[in-house]
This record gives sequence, structure tokens and C-alpha cells, in this order.
Amino acid sequence: MFQREQNILRTRRIKTCYMDSVKEFYIGRVWIQCENRSCLKWRLLLKDDAGNIDSNAPWYCYMNIDAQFNKCSVAEEYFPKESQFQKHGLKYIYSKFPLGSLVLAKMQTWPRWPGILSPDPIDGQYVKYDFNGHVESHHVEFLGNPHSRSWTSIKYIDPYPSSFKVDECKRKKAWYKSALEEANKLLACSTQQRLDKCYLSKKGTTIIWPFICYYTQTFEFLSILNCYSEASKERRPMEISTEEDCIIIDGKAFVAGECIESITEQFKEIDYLMADFQGSL
Repeated sequence: MFQREQNILRTRRIKTCYMDSVKEFYIGRVWIQCENRSCLKWRLLLKDDAGNIDSNAPWYCYMNIDAQFNKCSVAEEYFPKESQFQKHGLKYIYSKFPLGSLVLAKMQTWPRWPGILSPDPIDGQYVKYDFNGHVESHHVEFLGNPHSRSWTSIKYIDPYPSSFKVDECKRKKAWYKSALEEANKLLACSTQQRLDKCYLSKKGTTIIWPFICYYTQTFEFLSILNCYSEASKERRPMEISTEEDCIIIDGKAFVAGECIESITEQFKEIDYLMADFQGSL
């Protein structure tokens, strides 16, 4: 029994020592990606070597001073997953992509979808930072017929390759196909030419990606107002804040009649957009 406990302790020490050595090996090193779209492999550089690289110029495998990994034909060297680093108090730091970059971005249950990094029409920004000043997310205008847009975590964004194995798309296959076709046409375009194609980045445009969510929220809000209208007929004084029929939601007063009229108009607009959307598929 004592011998077995000794073996367990020895194994734990070896594992701890191994992880400590791995931790020391990777601290201060930098991953840099080859910008050859038929490669896009990541190469591990010493921090000092990475510091000599012009961040505004493209970088390719042949520029790597490590002779073992300076060809696109050579596979990536092993690198632990982000979750493994997090267990030992280390963190990935992602660099931001340039505005107008053509990318593949992952959104929840959807396949990796082609898109362009573009300004959010609400605030004009295309990148958000965390409290440490590190890149957290990018605003993506997703391609296809029609376009859609959303903020996406930096960890789920990759450069769009010239060729790759397309993810399986179980729904909206025609939409996905149109997105891939549009992306392939934009491969040779400049960042400015791509941005010119981003019509959802213009102020005053409608958000399409969370369309169903918006539709549901609007319907729920209308249901609340209808319930309130019935309640107000029963003259419940605590539900009436002024002489007019209104409802308080999150500390804000809404005049029922005006809200219902506004939402009715929004439903008309949604019906029109949905009809246009269905016709384009």
C-alpha cells in the first residue's frame, strides 16, 4: 500500500514537473500565421524574433529563422490547447485582424461562415477589447444572400483560406452556398473593395442575423401590452402610473397605444423583409 502511494506521488511530481517545463518553454513565445492562403499554418517564434517583424507587412513561412519550420509544406509543430494553458494560469492573447479582412467566423450552431470585418453601424467600431486591453471580439458582416452581421469572439475567427473543407450545413444550404461563392470572388479584392460590399455596415441598416430573436422579443412585448390593456380595463391602480394608459418596463414608461402602433408597423416591416428573404433563397 505504501509503495503504491509512493508511485502515485512520484507520478504526480513527474506530471507537475513536466507541465512546469512546458509552461516555461511556451512563456514569452509568439504564434505567427503564414499569410499564404493555401498554407495559413502557425509558426512558433521566440519573442525577440517576433519583435523584429513588421506587423504591417505580410509574413510567410520562408521568413522563419527556424530552419525546421520555414517551409509551407512542413506541418505545424504541436501546441497545447488554450484550455490546457488556462489550467496553469496562462492565457492566449489574440492580435486583431485588419479592417476589411476576409474571414471564416463561427456562430453557435452554424457552420464556419465567410464574412468581412466591418464597422458596426451603431458605433462605427469593428473591434472590442477586454479590461486588459486585449482583443475580445470583431464585428463581422456575414456574406451570402442576404448578408447578416454580428459581433464574434476573436477565438472563433480565422482568415478565409483559398481552399478548405467546407463544413456541413444542415439548413439554409442555398444561403451558405451563396456566401462561399461571394467569398471566393472577394479573395483577390483589396480591403477597401470588400468594405464597399458591406451594405449592413452603413448606419440605419437592419440586423438580420438575430432576426428571429428580435421577432420573438417584439411578439413577447406586444403580448405584455395586450395583457396590460386587459388589466387596465379592470382599473387596477397600482398598474397605472399616470392618467394615460401606460406600462412601466425596467423603469421606463411606455404609452400602450403608441407602443402597439409602433410595433404593428414593425411587424409590417418584418413581414416584408421575411417575404423578401424567402424569395431570395
